[in-house]
Amino acid sequence: VIDLEFLGNCKERTRITNVQSEIQIFLDKIDSHYEKKTILYLTEEFINTYLQNNLFNHPIWIRSIYMHPDYFFQKDWLIWQYNSRGKIPGISGPVDLNVLNGKLEYLSNPNRRIK
Repeated sequence: VIDLEFLGNCKERTRITNVQSEIQIFLDKIDSHYEKKTILYLTEEFINTYLQNNLFNHPIWIRSIYMHPDYFFQKDWLIWQYNSRGKIPGISGPVDLNVLNGKLEYLSNPNRRIK
């Protein structure tokens, strides 16, 4: 999984073409090495700012704690992180909660979910 989201308080953002080019170079190397497509962990803000319609034909893991991804994301997604402060018995402190969009087998071969 490659985590693509905004963190911290950076005031300056790099150009869209540079980000897309760098992501593509990174994905080519990682995908080739592991012989699998990398899952992209994305926020709506990152998609809108840097990716737009270019999702590199990779499985998507959406982080959206305020709304279901289908309300703002028109493509297929594999995983949805819907909570970042969940509680699980036996674990102290908050945990991320996620939903798999499909069968458990998709995690071992997420390429099946790409449309």
